[in-house]
Amino acid sequence: MTVSTVALAVLSLLVFGGEVLKGFSIAMLWGIVIGTYSSLFIAAPILYYIQPNRRAIASDGGTAGRPRAGAGAERA
Repeated sequence: MTVSTVALAVLSLLVFGGEVLKGFSIAMLWGIVIGTYSSLFIAAPILYYIQPNRRAIASDGGTAGRPRAGAGAERA
């Protein structure tokens, strides 16, 4: 939804913006296309390949990598 909304806004700038905004609008549209391509065809397969273990993260409470209270405390 966001990409289509921004693309419509930039297309209206391209059509109604005049000669001054033409180059800017083309550059913005190109950025939208490249960003969408990157999200769909590059980032998604990488995330699928990495496959973070959501169940372990959820059961851990998001404290992975942080020491527990009292862990490493010296005994007297």
